[in-house]
Amino acid sequence: MNILFAWTYASRFEKGALWYMIAITIVLTLVLYGISQWIWIMSVVVLLFAWVYMLHENNSPPTLRAEITDTGINTGNVFYEYARISSFTIIYTENIAHTLRIHVIKNIPPVCDIVLPLDIDIAELRAYLSTQIAEDPTEKFTFSDYLVRFLRL
Repeated sequence: MNILFAWTYASRFEKGALWYMIAITIVLTLVLYGISQWIWIMSVVVLLFAWVYMLHENNSPPTLRAEITDTGINTGNVFYEYARISSFTIIYTENIAHTLRIHVIKNIPPVCDIVLPLDIDIAELRAYLSTQIAEDPTEKFTFSDYLVRFLRL
């Protein structure tokens, strides 16, 4: 397995104290509203959601290593063979290549986003990946993608 491209990227957004204060305020407000309106299950669900989110955030590594090899794409500890990838897209933000999005066949989740560094040769990366898998040049960030980035989730 020959590594053709390799880089590291942040696997999660950095959050400051203000983000946590706002999140705690929203969670407590929803929990207290649920209790005051006798909607106990809503309070439990909100607390469970917040707990699972914090567990996921605290147990995921801060950076991941991405590798494009001659047999597939490796990100973190997951290897996707080219036969399992249906298509890829390089998504731009303000004319700068931002994300390599791959669509994986029979996988949950079916989409894997890999943040691209500024120093990678996008034309060379696109040219190589086009020889292995189909490119979908029409795909763009969706509203939910922008919302996740804005909220730093």
